[in-house]
Amino acid sequence: MNVCTLNARSFDAMEVIMKNLAKSVLVIIILTAFAARAATAVSVQPLYPRLDVSPSNPAVDDTVTLWLVKGLNSDGCVPSYTASYTIETLPLEIYPPMRVVHLSYTQEWPPPGTVCIQVETEYGPKFTLPDIDVGSYTVKDGDSVVGSFYVGDSSVPVEEYTIDGTVYDDPAPLKRASQPIEGAKVYLREELMWIM
Repeated sequence: MNVCTLNARSFDAMEVIMKNLAKSVLVIIILTAFAARAATAVSVQPLYPRLDVSPSNPAVDDTVTLWLVKGLNSDGCVPSYTASYTIETLPLEIYPPMRVVHLSYTQEWPPPGTVCIQVETEYGPKFTLPDIDVGSYTVKDGDSVVGSFYVGDSSVPVEEYTIDGTVYDDPAPLKRASQPIEGAKVYLREELMWIM
């Protein structure tokens, strides 16, 4: 009888240990999920510098505004800028021409003690490029490329393509076994290639 009681008590003790172990594993899973979410939240933060181009798809003779967003300040006390630019057309005989926009600016922060609105504010110089010409533009801040944009020529007819067919995945084993992919979208992109 003592042996049975001892085994029943041992079983109860094992049950308590298993419940505690299950709780510990659950806590580890929850903490891992929070850590993964925090890591994802950090990765989606905007990176600086960033180039905002407006309009996003400019055409010939549009006025294009470039905003070189340098950072995010914790309040509305952001620097003021004196900005200028030059546009260089590269000496390559291709169409559309390749151009480089060289940005130049000075910044001046508000003096200490300035009263500022308490709202996070992005800051950076803005550049207005009037009557923009056709071309593929690379934007540089000093020696660093900060972005690019393309200005299309609306007088040149746009080629249209019709594609008909079935999209298949990689036929390698353990993939989709060469089954059709339903609802796939196909995007065509013209690549500019040049030899240097």
